[in-house]
Amino acid sequence: MHTCTLWAATTALVLSLTACTFAGDKIPLEQVPPPVFDSVVARFPDVQFLSAEREKDDGRLVFELKIRSAGKKLEVKVTPFGQIVDIDD
Repeated sequence: MHTCTLWAATTALVLSLTACTFAGDKIPLEQVPPPVFDSVVARFPDVQFLSAEREKDDGRLVFELKIRSAGKKLEVKVTPFGQIVDIDD
């Protein structure tokens, strides 16, 4: 009985921490994986990185970077492997 209760509580805690970690958490730019930076720099050579968030988008982990390029502020969503999945101005 106690083992089932402990297992259920542990599972609930892990799931809630996972949800909190990827619910649009701001992160330091230093924590963004290099492939994410590389793909944004390839697309926007004059990029200035402003901020970063780690979030879930349609169930998959993405990094949302706020950038400035060519005088415009943009939001770019990129997978951890460097695939750009969305660009918003």
